[in-house]
Amino acid sequence: MASFYRDKNYGTIYIEQTVDGKRFRRSTGIKLPADKWDASKGKAVNNLVMDSGVSVNTTLKTKEMYLTQSIQELTTTGGGMDRLYELYDAKEGGKRTVKPTGAAFMPYLKEYYETLLLDKKSTGLSYQTTYRRLEKFFNGAEPTFSQLDMNFYEKFGRFLEQGCDLSVKTISSQWKNIKNVLGLAYDKKLHNSQDYKKFKRKDEESENIALTQAEVDLIADVKLTGHLDKVRDYFLIQCYTGAAFAGITKVNMNNVTDGICTFRREKSDDVSNFPIHPKVAAILKKYDGNLPPIMSSQKYDKYLKEVCEKAKIIGVFNKRITKGGKKIRTSNQRWKAVSSHCGRRTFATIQVLASTPINLIMLMTGHKTLASFDKYIHLRELQAKTALKDIAWFK
Repeated sequence: MASFYRDKNYGTIYIEQTVDGKRFRRSTGIKLPADKWDASKGKAVNNLVMDSGVSVNTTLKTKEMYLTQSIQELTTTGGGMDRLYELYDAKEGGKRTVKPTGAAFMPYLKEYYETLLLDKKSTGLSYQTTYRRLEKFFNGAEPTFSQLDMNFYEKFGRFLEQGCDLSVKTISSQWKNIKNVLGLAYDKKLHNSQDYKKFKRKDEESENIALTQAEVDLIADVKLTGHLDKVRDYFLIQCYTGAAFAGITKVNMNNVTDGICTFRREKSDDVSNFPIHPKVAAILKKYDGNLPPIMSSQKYDKYLKEVCEKAKIIGVFNKRITKGGKKIRTSNQRWKAVSSHCGRRTFATIQVLASTPINLIMLMTGHKTLASFDKYIHLRELQAKTALKDIAWFK
Protein backbone atom coordinates (compact mmCIF):
# COMPACT_ATOMS: atom_id res chain seq x y z
CA MET A 1 0.00 0.00 0.00
CA ALA A 2 1.33 3.43 -0.94
CA SER A 3 2.32 5.93 1.74
CA PHE A 4 3.21 9.60 1.72
CA TYR A 5 5.85 11.48 3.64
CA ARG A 6 7.15 15.04 3.80
CA ASP A 7 10.78 15.92 3.24
CA LYS A 8 11.73 18.00 6.30
CA ASN A 9 14.32 20.12 4.46
CA TYR A 10 12.19 21.30 1.53
CA GLY A 11 8.62 20.40 2.52
CA THR A 12 8.11 18.27 -0.61
CA ILE A 13 5.55 15.47 -0.34
CA TYR A 14 6.62 12.09 -1.74
CA ILE A 15 4.69 8.93 -2.57
CA GLU A 16 6.40 5.59 -2.03
CA GLN A 17 5.69 1.87 -1.93
CA THR A 18 7.76 -1.30 -1.79
CA VAL A 19 7.17 -3.56 -4.79
CA ASP A 20 8.86 -6.98 -4.97
CA GLY A 21 11.44 -5.85 -2.42
CA LYS A 22 12.28 -2.62 -4.23
CA ARG A 23 11.16 0.86 -3.27
CA PHE A 24 9.18 3.02 -5.67
CA ARG A 25 9.52 6.72 -4.80
CA ARG A 26 8.27 9.81 -6.63
CA SER A 27 7.71 13.48 -5.76
CA THR A 28 4.08 14.53 -5.87
CA GLY A 29 5.10 18.07 -6.80
CA ILE A 30 3.35 19.39 -3.68
CA LYS A 31 5.15 21.38 -0.99
CA LEU A 32 3.60 22.03 2.42
CA PRO A 33 4.75 23.73 5.63
CA ALA A 34 5.09 21.41 8.61
CA ASP A 35 1.95 22.74 10.33
CA LYS A 36 -0.19 21.71 7.34
CA TRP A 37 1.07 18.10 7.31
CA ASP A 38 0.04 15.22 9.63
CA ALA A 39 3.09 12.97 9.60
CA SER A 40 1.40 10.23 11.65
CA LYS A 41 -1.41 9.86 9.08
CA GLY A 42 0.62 10.68 5.99
CA LYS A 43 -1.74 13.36 4.70
CA ALA A 44 -2.64 17.02 5.05
CA VAL A 45 -4.14 18.02 8.39
CA ASN A 46 -7.59 18.43 6.76
CA ASN A 47 -9.33 18.51 3.38
CA LEU A 48 -9.25 22.31 3.28
CA VAL A 49 -5.47 22.39 2.72
CA MET A 50 -5.20 23.32 -0.95
CA ASP A 51 -2.61 23.13 -3.72
CA SER A 52 -3.39 24.91 -7.00
CA GLY A 53 -7.03 25.21 -5.96
CA VAL A 54 -7.49 21.48 -5.26
CA SER A 55 -7.56 19.71 -1.91
CA VAL A 56 -4.15 18.16 -1.23
CA ASN A 57 -5.73 15.03 0.21
CA THR A 58 -7.86 14.56 -2.91
CA THR A 59 -4.73 14.91 -5.09
CA LEU A 60 -2.86 12.37 -2.96
CA LYS A 61 -5.77 9.91 -3.27
CA THR A 62 -5.60 10.30 -7.05
CA LYS A 63 -1.83 9.71 -7.13
CA GLU A 64 -2.27 6.65 -4.93
CA MET A 65 -4.85 5.38 -7.42
CA TYR A 66 -2.38 5.93 -10.30
CA LEU A 67 0.27 3.89 -8.50
CA THR A 68 -2.17 1.08 -7.69
CA GLN A 69 -3.28 0.93 -11.34
CA SER A 70 0.34 0.96 -12.51
CA ILE A 71 1.27 -1.95 -10.23
CA GLN A 72 -1.76 -3.93 -11.45
CA GLU A 73 -0.78 -3.29 -15.07
CA LEU A 74 2.83 -4.24 -14.33
CA THR A 75 1.65 -7.53 -12.83
CA THR A 76 -0.30 -8.28 -15.99
CA THR A 77 2.25 -7.17 -18.62
CA GLY A 78 5.48 -7.82 -16.76
CA GLY A 79 8.53 -5.59 -16.32
CA GLY A 80 10.75 -4.21 -13.59
CA MET A 81 10.97 -1.05 -11.53
CA ASP A 82 11.89 1.10 -14.52
CA ARG A 83 8.71 -0.01 -16.25
CA LEU A 84 6.68 0.85 -13.12
CA TYR A 85 8.08 4.39 -13.20
CA GLU A 86 7.11 4.63 -16.89
CA LEU A 87 3.56 3.46 -16.21
CA TYR A 88 3.10 5.80 -13.25
CA ASP A 89 4.57 8.84 -15.00
CA ALA A 90 2.43 8.19 -18.08
CA LYS A 91 -0.76 7.98 -16.04
CA GLU A 92 0.07 11.08 -14.06
CA GLY A 93 0.87 12.92 -17.27
CA GLY A 94 -2.32 11.76 -18.93
CA LYS A 95 -0.51 9.96 -21.76
CA ARG A 96 -2.28 6.69 -21.20
CA THR A 97 -6.01 6.04 -21.00
CA VAL A 98 -6.85 6.49 -17.36
CA LYS A 99 -10.58 6.59 -16.74
CA PRO A 100 -11.42 9.60 -14.57
CA THR A 101 -14.23 7.48 -13.14
CA GLY A 102 -11.61 5.97 -10.84
CA ALA A 103 -11.57 9.13 -8.73
CA ALA A 104 -12.96 8.76 -5.21
CA PHE A 105 -16.39 10.30 -4.61
CA MET A 106 -16.54 10.67 -0.83
CA PRO A 107 -13.43 12.91 -0.44
CA TYR A 108 -14.83 15.19 -3.14
CA LEU A 109 -18.20 15.44 -1.37
CA LYS A 110 -16.50 16.08 1.96
CA GLU A 111 -14.33 18.83 0.49
CA TYR A 112 -17.46 20.36 -1.08
CA TYR A 113 -19.51 20.58 2.12
CA GLU A 114 -16.51 21.70 4.22
CA THR A 115 -15.96 24.57 1.79
CA LEU A 116 -19.62 25.56 2.10
CA LEU A 117 -19.35 25.52 5.90
CA LEU A 118 -16.11 27.51 5.76
CA ASP A 119 -17.95 30.11 3.64
CA LYS A 120 -20.74 30.09 6.26
CA LYS A 121 -23.28 28.75 3.74
CA SER A 122 -26.24 27.17 5.53
CA THR A 123 -26.55 24.53 2.78
CA GLY A 124 -23.26 23.07 4.01
CA LEU A 125 -25.12 21.38 6.88
CA SER A 126 -27.47 19.66 4.43
CA TYR A 127 -24.55 18.28 2.39
CA GLN A 128 -22.81 17.24 5.60
CA THR A 129 -25.89 15.21 6.57
CA THR A 130 -25.92 13.57 3.12
CA TYR A 131 -22.22 12.71 3.54
CA ARG A 132 -22.83 11.06 6.91
CA ARG A 133 -25.70 8.96 5.56
CA LEU A 134 -23.56 7.86 2.61
CA GLU A 135 -20.71 7.11 5.00
CA LYS A 136 -23.00 4.84 7.00
CA PHE A 137 -24.30 3.19 3.83
CA PHE A 138 -20.83 2.48 2.37
CA ASN A 139 -19.57 1.29 5.78
CA GLY A 140 -15.91 2.17 5.27
CA ALA A 141 -15.77 1.52 1.50
CA GLU A 142 -14.37 4.23 -0.79
CA PRO A 143 -16.64 4.30 -3.87
CA THR A 144 -15.46 5.84 -7.12
CA PHE A 145 -17.69 8.16 -9.11
CA SER A 146 -18.41 5.36 -11.58
CA GLN A 147 -19.82 3.18 -8.78
CA LEU A 148 -22.63 5.65 -8.18
CA ASP A 149 -24.73 3.99 -10.85
CA MET A 150 -28.35 2.82 -11.06
CA ASN A 151 -27.56 -0.15 -8.80
CA PHE A 152 -26.35 2.31 -6.16
CA TYR A 153 -29.46 4.44 -6.73
CA GLU A 154 -31.78 1.53 -5.95
CA LYS A 155 -29.84 0.27 -2.92
CA PHE A 156 -29.22 3.65 -1.34
CA GLY A 157 -32.86 4.61 -1.91
CA ARG A 158 -33.98 1.52 0.04
CA PHE A 159 -31.43 2.30 2.74
CA LEU A 160 -32.78 5.84 3.18
CA GLU A 161 -36.39 4.67 3.25
CA GLN A 162 -36.14 1.49 5.30
CA GLY A 163 -32.80 1.78 7.10
CA CYS A 164 -33.07 5.45 8.06
CA ASP A 165 -36.89 5.65 8.18
CA LEU A 166 -36.86 8.99 6.33
CA SER A 167 -39.75 10.85 4.77
CA VAL A 168 -40.17 11.15 1.01
CA LYS A 169 -39.28 14.85 1.15
CA THR A 170 -36.10 14.26 3.16
CA ILE A 171 -35.03 11.48 0.77
CA SER A 172 -35.66 13.82 -2.14
CA SER A 173 -33.30 16.40 -0.64
CA GLN A 174 -30.57 13.73 -0.31
CA TRP A 175 -30.85 12.93 -4.02
CA LYS A 176 -30.83 16.62 -4.84
CA ASN A 177 -27.49 17.01 -3.05
CA ILE A 178 -25.97 13.90 -4.61
CA LYS A 179 -27.07 14.82 -8.14
CA ASN A 180 -25.71 18.33 -7.73
CA VAL A 181 -22.29 17.14 -6.57
CA LEU A 182 -22.08 14.49 -9.30
CA GLY A 183 -23.05 17.11 -11.88
CA LEU A 184 -20.35 19.52 -10.68
CA ALA A 185 -17.75 16.72 -10.75
CA TYR A 186 -18.87 15.73 -14.28
CA ASP A 187 -18.39 19.29 -15.48
CA LYS A 188 -14.85 19.20 -14.04
CA LYS A 189 -14.25 15.92 -15.94
CA LEU A 190 -13.67 13.96 -12.72
CA HIS A 191 -15.89 11.23 -14.13
CA ASN A 192 -17.70 10.45 -17.37
CA SER A 193 -20.81 8.66 -16.09
CA GLN A 194 -24.19 10.28 -16.67
CA ASP A 195 -26.20 7.76 -14.66
CA TYR A 196 -26.81 10.46 -12.06
CA LYS A 197 -29.15 12.20 -14.51
CA LYS A 198 -31.48 9.18 -14.19
CA PHE A 199 -31.71 9.44 -10.40
CA LYS A 200 -35.37 10.41 -9.96
CA ARG A 201 -36.47 12.50 -7.00
CA LYS A 202 -39.85 11.48 -5.64
CA ASP A 203 -41.59 14.36 -3.99
CA GLU A 204 -44.54 14.87 -1.73
CA GLU A 205 -46.34 18.13 -1.12
CA SER A 206 -45.53 19.32 2.36
CA GLU A 207 -48.31 19.91 4.84
CA ASN A 208 -46.86 22.57 7.08
CA ILE A 209 -48.64 25.08 9.24
CA ALA A 210 -49.20 28.74 8.39
CA LEU A 211 -50.77 31.02 10.99
CA THR A 212 -53.69 33.37 10.43
CA GLN A 213 -53.44 37.14 10.89
CA ALA A 214 -55.55 36.76 14.07
CA GLU A 215 -52.97 34.28 15.47
CA VAL A 216 -50.10 36.61 14.56
CA ASP A 217 -51.91 39.36 16.48
CA LEU A 218 -52.25 37.07 19.50
CA ILE A 219 -48.49 36.50 19.47
CA ALA A 220 -47.84 40.23 19.16
CA ASP A 221 -50.10 41.05 22.13
CA VAL A 222 -49.07 38.36 24.63
CA LYS A 223 -46.97 39.64 27.56
CA LEU A 224 -43.48 38.14 27.48
CA THR A 225 -40.07 38.91 28.98
CA GLY A 226 -36.44 37.94 28.46
CA HIS A 227 -35.50 35.52 25.71
CA LEU A 228 -39.14 34.74 24.88
CA ASP A 229 -39.76 38.42 24.15
CA LYS A 230 -36.80 38.41 21.73
CA VAL A 231 -38.01 35.21 20.05
CA ARG A 232 -41.46 36.75 19.64
CA ASP A 233 -39.84 39.77 17.94
CA TYR A 234 -37.79 37.56 15.62
CA PHE A 235 -40.90 35.63 14.65
CA LEU A 236 -42.97 38.76 14.01
CA ILE A 237 -40.16 39.97 11.74
CA GLN A 238 -40.59 36.74 9.76
CA CYS A 239 -44.39 37.08 9.62
CA TYR A 240 -44.20 40.67 8.33
CA THR A 241 -41.24 40.28 5.93
CA GLY A 242 -41.14 36.65 4.77
CA ALA A 243 -37.55 36.28 5.98
CA ALA A 244 -36.23 32.77 6.54
CA PHE A 245 -34.47 31.96 9.84
CA ALA A 246 -31.04 32.76 8.35
CA GLY A 247 -32.30 36.14 7.13
CA ILE A 248 -33.99 37.44 10.29
CA THR A 249 -31.09 39.61 11.46
CA LYS A 250 -30.56 40.91 7.92
CA VAL A 251 -33.75 42.85 8.44
CA ASN A 252 -32.06 45.96 9.81
CA MET A 253 -31.94 49.65 9.05
CA ASN A 254 -28.61 49.30 7.23
CA ASN A 255 -30.44 47.35 4.49
CA VAL A 256 -33.35 49.79 4.20
CA THR A 257 -33.55 52.43 1.46
CA ASP A 258 -36.66 54.54 0.90
CA GLY A 259 -38.69 52.24 3.12
CA ILE A 260 -37.68 49.08 1.20
CA CYS A 261 -35.47 46.43 2.82
CA THR A 262 -33.25 44.48 0.41
CA PHE A 263 -30.90 41.56 1.09
CA ARG A 264 -29.72 38.26 -0.40
CA ARG A 265 -31.03 35.01 1.01
CA GLU A 266 -28.21 32.73 2.20
CA LYS A 267 -29.68 29.46 0.97
CA SER A 268 -30.50 30.38 -2.62
CA ASP A 269 -28.63 33.68 -3.10
CA ASP A 270 -31.95 35.15 -4.30
CA VAL A 271 -32.69 38.80 -3.57
CA SER A 272 -35.62 39.65 -1.31
CA ASN A 273 -37.26 43.08 -1.40
CA PHE A 274 -40.11 44.18 0.85
CA PRO A 275 -41.57 47.34 2.40
CA ILE A 276 -40.94 47.89 6.08
CA HIS A 277 -44.25 47.35 7.87
CA PRO A 278 -44.98 49.66 10.84
CA LYS A 279 -44.80 46.60 13.14
CA VAL A 280 -41.30 45.83 11.82
CA ALA A 281 -40.24 49.47 12.16
CA ALA A 282 -41.36 49.45 15.79
CA ILE A 283 -39.36 46.28 16.53
CA LEU A 284 -36.22 47.66 14.86
CA LYS A 285 -36.58 50.93 16.79
CA LYS A 286 -36.75 48.87 19.99
CA TYR A 287 -33.27 47.51 19.17
CA ASP A 288 -31.81 50.76 17.75
CA GLY A 289 -32.09 49.54 14.15
CA ASN A 290 -30.30 46.20 14.51
CA LEU A 291 -31.70 43.01 15.98
CA PRO A 292 -29.54 41.25 18.61
CA PRO A 293 -27.62 38.08 17.55
CA ILE A 294 -29.98 35.14 17.22
CA MET A 295 -29.64 31.78 18.96
CA SER A 296 -29.37 28.41 17.17
CA SER A 297 -32.31 27.24 15.08
CA GLN A 298 -32.91 24.38 17.53
CA LYS A 299 -33.26 26.73 20.50
CA TYR A 300 -35.31 29.16 18.41
CA ASP A 301 -37.82 26.43 17.52
CA LYS A 302 -38.03 25.33 21.15
CA TYR A 303 -38.62 28.84 22.50
CA LEU A 304 -41.02 29.69 19.66
CA LYS A 305 -43.31 26.83 20.68
CA GLU A 306 -43.31 28.25 24.21
CA VAL A 307 -44.24 31.67 22.84
CA CYS A 308 -47.11 30.21 20.80
CA GLU A 309 -48.37 28.17 23.74
CA LYS A 310 -48.47 31.29 25.92
CA ALA A 311 -50.24 33.17 23.12
CA LYS A 312 -52.84 30.36 23.05
CA ILE A 313 -52.31 29.29 19.44
CA ILE A 314 -54.69 26.38 19.90
CA GLY A 315 -56.77 24.08 17.76
CA VAL A 316 -55.74 20.88 15.99
CA PHE A 317 -53.26 20.74 13.13
CA ASN A 318 -53.41 17.52 11.09
CA LYS A 319 -50.44 16.44 9.02
CA ARG A 320 -49.78 13.47 6.74
CA ILE A 321 -46.39 12.36 5.43
CA THR A 322 -44.91 9.24 3.85
CA LYS A 323 -42.12 7.97 6.09
CA GLY A 324 -40.31 4.67 5.88
CA GLY A 325 -42.56 3.83 2.95
CA LYS A 326 -45.75 4.21 5.05
CA LYS A 327 -48.38 6.94 5.25
CA ILE A 328 -48.29 8.47 8.70
CA ARG A 329 -50.97 10.82 10.03
CA THR A 330 -50.36 13.03 13.04
CA SER A 331 -52.51 15.48 14.99
CA ASN A 332 -51.07 18.15 17.25
CA GLN A 333 -52.03 21.36 18.93
CA ARG A 334 -51.21 24.20 16.53
CA TRP A 335 -48.61 25.73 18.84
CA LYS A 336 -46.65 22.47 18.77
CA ALA A 337 -46.49 22.53 14.96
CA VAL A 338 -44.91 25.99 14.74
CA SER A 339 -41.22 26.23 13.79
CA SER A 340 -38.85 28.76 12.20
CA HIS A 341 -40.23 27.91 8.73
CA CYS A 342 -43.74 28.91 9.82
CA GLY A 343 -43.10 32.67 9.86
CA ARG A 344 -42.04 32.87 6.22
CA ARG A 345 -44.94 30.64 5.13
CA THR A 346 -47.37 32.69 7.23
CA PHE A 347 -46.25 35.88 5.49
CA ALA A 348 -46.75 34.42 2.01
CA THR A 349 -50.13 32.88 2.89
CA ILE A 350 -51.50 36.08 4.41
CA GLN A 351 -50.39 38.02 1.33
CA VAL A 352 -52.20 35.59 -1.00
CA LEU A 353 -55.38 35.79 1.06
CA ALA A 354 -55.09 39.59 0.98
CA SER A 355 -55.09 39.39 -2.85
CA THR A 356 -51.59 40.84 -3.17
CA PRO A 357 -50.39 40.19 -6.76
CA ILE A 358 -48.42 36.94 -6.88
CA ASN A 359 -45.47 38.50 -8.72
CA LEU A 360 -45.09 41.05 -5.91
CA ILE A 361 -45.27 38.35 -3.22
CA MET A 362 -42.54 36.40 -5.05
CA LEU A 363 -40.45 39.57 -5.24
CA MET A 364 -40.70 39.86 -1.47
CA THR A 365 -40.05 36.17 -0.69
CA GLY A 366 -37.33 35.77 -3.32
CA HIS A 367 -39.01 32.84 -5.11
CA LYS A 368 -37.87 32.68 -8.74
CA THR A 369 -40.52 30.42 -10.21
CA LEU A 370 -44.27 30.11 -9.78
CA ALA A 371 -43.84 26.32 -9.45
CA SER A 372 -41.57 26.65 -6.41
CA PHE A 373 -43.88 29.24 -4.84
CA ASP A 374 -46.90 27.01 -5.50
CA LYS A 375 -45.25 24.06 -3.73
CA TYR A 376 -44.26 26.27 -0.81
CA ILE A 377 -47.74 27.44 0.18
CA HIS A 378 -50.15 25.35 -1.95
CA LEU A 379 -50.99 28.46 -3.95
CA ARG A 380 -53.66 26.89 -6.14
CA GLU A 381 -55.48 25.43 -3.14
CA LEU A 382 -55.45 28.81 -1.38
CA GLN A 383 -56.71 30.62 -4.46
CA ALA A 384 -59.45 28.03 -4.96
CA LYS A 385 -60.66 28.42 -1.36
CA THR A 386 -60.70 32.21 -1.75
CA ALA A 387 -62.64 32.00 -5.02
CA LEU A 388 -65.14 29.49 -3.61
CA LYS A 389 -66.07 31.88 -0.82
CA ASP A 390 -67.08 34.46 -3.42
CA ILE A 391 -69.54 32.25 -5.28
CA ALA A 392 -72.90 34.00 -4.89
CA TRP A 393 -75.00 30.82 -5.07
CA PHE A 394 -73.64 29.67 -1.66
CA LYS A 395 -74.55 32.94 0.08
